[in-house]
This record gives sequence, C-alpha cells and structure tokens, in this order.
Amino acid sequence: MRWAIAGYGDVVERRVLPALRALGERPAYLWGRDADRAARVAARHGVPRSGSDEDALFGDGIDAVYVATPVVRHVPLARRALAAGLPVLVEKPLAGGLDQSLEADGHPCAAVAYYRRLAPAVRRLRAALDTWTPRHVEVRFRCAFAPGPTHPMRWRTDPALSGGGVLADAGSHRLDLLVMAFGRPSRVRGGSDTASPRGRSGGPRWSWRGRPACGRGSSRSGATNRRSTGSS
Repeated sequence: MRWAIAGYGDVVERRVLPALRALGERPAYLWGRDADRAARVAARHGVPRSGSDEDALFGDGIDAVYVATPVVRHVPLARRALAAGLPVLVEKPLAGGLDQSLEADGHPCAAVAYYRRLAPAVRRLRAALDTWTPRHVEVRFRCAFAPGPTHPMRWRTDPALSGGGVLADAGSHRLDLLVMAFGRPSRVRGGSDTASPRGRSGGPRWSWRGRPACGRGSSRSGATNRRSTGSS
C-alpha cells in the first residue's frame, strides 16, 4: 500500500517509517507544517514526496494515511482521511478529550496504533493468562518528565496540544495493555503530584467507578507518576 504520513517527529523517524519499510509497505508522501523539515526527513528515509500541502495527504496515489502529529490534529486529520475513503491509523492517544470523537461507521478502517500489544513479552503474557488467573496484580509506572521551555518535547505538557499530558501520552500504552490483559476495570483511582507545566504542586485526586468488569475478570492496579507534568 502507498502511505501518506502526517508528522515528522521522533516516532515517525524511529518507528513508523522503518516499520512500514520492514512490512513491504510504500511511504509515498510525508506531510508537516514546516515543508523544509518534511523534505529533510523524507530524504533521510527515501520518501519520494513531501511538503506542507495537507490536501496531498488524501490525494491521488495514496492508499492509506498514518497520523503522527501532536494530539490536537489527530481527529481532524483522521476525519479527512475517512471522508476521502482512505483507511487511517492514528498514533495514541486518539484524542485529547471525550468531547472529541471519530465516527467510523460506513467508512474504511480506522484504528489507533497500540503496537505494544504485539510485543513478544506481551504475547507470552496473554498466552499465560489463558490458563492462569493471578490473584493480585500491581503495576508501578513512573514517568519523570518536565521539559524546559525550549525543549522540543515541551508541547507534550501543553493541554491545548497534547490533551491529557504525559499520562495520556506515555501512560496510555500501559493502560491499554492492562485492559487487554485483564478486562475493563471496575474502579479507577488516580492523582498527580504536579498539576501544571509551571510546577504548581498539589495536583488533583480523582476516582471513577464503572460497570462490572468483563473479559478476564476484574483488575486492580497501583500506579505512581511522581512528576506527571500536565497530566490529569
């Protein structure tokens, strides 16, 4: 398939483009707001076309779209891909909040790139859980992340660009694996030691109780995130 890739950041260079090549796919167009940067990344990876023309993501010669931009652009670009009749694969998290949605009914395939489900260790875990149910599961996830004003990853702490901050960004992979392995949780509790990029301490504490867990049964996990700047 001929892929158009929206975005030219670290995940595109280290994971998306190498993975597409390894699978025998054809990266055909690389899009970004900075046309010069898009051209440099495309040249490094042998992508024949690049630029800042958003319409070219959905034009002739494209069979599928991969969206790897900051989170604020995920849903708008995915909507355009589906409206153009193209399947779309979106980096996690899909959106920055519950007020954003993506209606895929009647359209081609749309999916979120939770590729860690396919990791060898995760596959072994899933196979083990088919014949065994643990009595207690405890997960501790610590992500120290507080980039300065000039750091290229600063946008990840800006709710207007990244939605849920570092917890939704890095933590969403862990949450996805927990739900996949143990089913929907019946209760979730959380908190943050740092509430904003400015370093204001004493973040919010919250809890959520949902429907009874299904699938493999209920799960409870403990999670720590000592400096989850900008997360909720």
